[in-house]
Parts: sequence; C-alpha cells; structure tokens
Amino acid sequence: MFRKYLIDLSLILVAIIWALNFSIVKVSLREMDPYSFNALRFIFATALLSYAAHKRGFSLKVKKEHFWKLVAIGILGNVFYQLFFIIGVNYTYAANAAVMLGTIPIWVALLSQFFTDE
Repeated sequence: MFRKYLIDLSLILVAIIWALNFSIVKVSLREMDPYSFNALRFIFATALLSYAAHKRGFSLKVKKEHFWKLVAIGILGNVFYQLFFIIGVNYTYAANAAVMLGTIPIWVALLSQFFTDE
C-alpha cells in the first residue's frame, strides 16, 4: 500500500518539477546567455544521472556497433531539442512555451498519420 502512494507521490513530484522548468529557465535566462545555461544543465544532468546509474549498479558501457547511433540520437533528441527549447523560451513567455510543449503528443499523433503506417 505504501509503495502505491510512493509511486503516486513520485509522479506528482515529477509533474511539479517539469512545470517549474519553464519558469526557472525563463528567470535564469535573464542572468546568463542560453548557451551557457544549457551547458550547465547538461553538465549537472550528466553528473547526476551518471551518479544515480552507478549507485544502482547500472552499466553505462555501450557496444561499439551502437555507439554512433547513440551519438546521433543524443544530438538530435537532446542537443537540438534543448538548444531550440532554451532559445524559444528566451523569446516568448514561459506559459506559451509550456502550452506549446504540452501539445507535442497531439502533433506527434497527427503527423504520424502522414509519415508512418501507425
């Protein structure tokens, strides 16, 4: 029973953190340029996630045949996404960015009709 509540509380905490992300980014961009801010985010996130993976006994080793695919996915899915996110938030209100990103699942569902067989 306790585990169920812990999972629910964890999901609520994640939703709150994601919601605060837009405001924190907007305020932070008043103090530093988008590229420096993103570099700091990547450094701290990499350190934190690497520590968590190590603490839980997960291996971060990548097979040679997967290395370049992982690099490509990382650049496309993280570097470009975060770069455009930070630049976009810099030019609009945090609420606008939150609404736009909140509609991504709708856009994915609509565009998948044209680009996939799903």
